[in-house]
Amino acid sequence: MTVKATQGAQSQSGNATITLVTANLANVKVYPNPWRKDKHATKDVTFANLPIGSTVKLFTVSGHQVKSLSEVNGTVSWNLTNDSGDKVASGTYVYLITVGDTGYGGNAQKLRGKVGIIK
Repeated sequence: MTVKATQGAQSQSGNATITLVTANLANVKVYPNPWRKDKHATKDVTFANLPIGSTVKLFTVSGHQVKSLSEVNGTVSWNLTNDSGDKVASGTYVYLITVGDTGYGGNAQKLRGKVGIIK
């Protein structure tokens, strides 16, 4: 990459090498999975080892979005509520973790998986 700054007179060129690091979704952990009321009543479902800037979206198996969460310090906790704050029912939920540009033609990386909720 070459950068030139101009304010009145043109400056000399400066060169720099930029290395783009791809996010690593291979280390993502989701626990407890399945979440069970008799064992985990006081715990949230945790998404750990998330790359910076990750988003976790949770869906029902029929495709309705339940919750959208943003990564903070590599982790997200889901308190088993939907975006309206209501508790979710027992069942299987699909998660989609994305990181990067999700716009048209973007270069987002994605990870899909399932989490079970047993109440």
